[in-house]
Amino acid sequence: GGAEPGVDVNVAAAWDTYRGAGVRVAIVDDGLEVDHPDLAANVDLVNDHDFNGDDDDPSPGPDDFHGTACAGVAAAKANNGIGVAGIAGGCSVMPLKVANSNGDLGFTAITNAITYAADNGARVISLSLGAEGGTGEGDIPSTDYALEYAYSEGVVIFAATANSNASAIAYPSNHNKVISVGASSPTGQRKS
Repeated sequence: GGAEPGVDVNVAAAWDTYRGAGVRVAIVDDGLEVDHPDLAANVDLVNDHDFNGDDDDPSPGPDDFHGTACAGVAAAKANNGIGVAGIAGGCSVMPLKVANSNGDLGFTAITNAITYAADNGARVISLSLGAEGGTGEGDIPSTDYALEYAYSEGVVIFAATANSNASAIAYPSNHNKVISVGASSPTGQRKS
């Protein structure tokens, strides 16, 4: 209860025009469960890579599900009787694992993944991650350079503002080449 009409992304109307066919979306995260029912049979997975294991296995750790959820939000097909409907259910997904064996996401791996995505045909990079506490553009020059490079290659970059309801948003969502993404409540208010 309490939801307000019009406080959504109007994705059903967008689907009348486009569902993401031909777009490669890089999910830079903690890995991806490639055999997840919502993804395995219905989503084209391309150029997957693990930047800590330096191999082509993006499988998440036993407690890591975030990247799989993000891929579903982006790419799960609608009306197939399985799970959820993604925003762009016709896109392909490039799963890029940047988490180490402890589940930590380091900026060296993130930077390498951004560059790899741009070099391997990603049109969108999703970074549902970030550094809080005042980190900003100029603090991690190698990541700034990778973001600038991806942008110059025509890649649209999205990053999460963070989850702490702080007065400053996280890096890299505060970078000038990145589109910041935050959550709102069903009534259009900032999420706490």
